[in-house]
Amino acid sequence: MGALGGVAPGFVAVAGVWGLIVPLLGLAQTGLLVGPMEYVIQVLHLLVGLAAIGMAEGLAAQIDHRQAPLQQT
Repeated sequence: MGALGGVAPGFVAVAGVWGLIVPLLGLAQTGLLVGPMEYVIQVLHLLVGLAAIGMAEGLAAQIDHRQAPLQQT
């Protein structure tokens, strides 16, 4: 949607790759660190997920900003 909305292709690509990293890290987190250090991966997964939410918000804001002149007419 970002590419169709006129957002910079680089940002769209980074957000897309980041969006793939989140579930992959979530699925792999049980095998990355085991034992008492397992919380490190869980916190990392949380932070990666929050960053993905931020990127999605940024994409939406840029799409909205680019569409705003069209909506004022």
